Amino acid sequence: MQQQARNVTMWTEDEGLDLRFLIRDRDSKYTEALDEHFRRISGEQIVKTPFQSPAANSFAESWIGSLKRECLNALWCFSLRQVDYVVQIYVKYHNTMCPHQSLGTCR
Repeated sequence: MQQQARNVTMWTEDEGLDLRFLIRDRDSKYTEALDEHFRRISGEQIVKTPFQSPAANSFAESWIGSLKRECLNALWCFSLRQVDYVVQIYVKYHNTMCPHQSLGTCR
């Protein structure tokens, strides 16, 4: 996990992203050292989801599931740059064209 934390930190710096929050569940694989890494590097606030509340992360998990089912499972991507491009296009589609309740297209 420490290496993944370092990778995320390098990626956000390369992309010029300013992260203020790290939202995570209470899985035991997330150690205090991981939290401390993000606090030390970027001053992020760590927000943990409540105990035994699977609905707390449901919107993010639903969106990620849609991205996988509707987009990524149907494509072969050969580079991280290509995946980034495909996800950006899918986000635009999902937020502007895809019929879902937030767009007022469902009744």
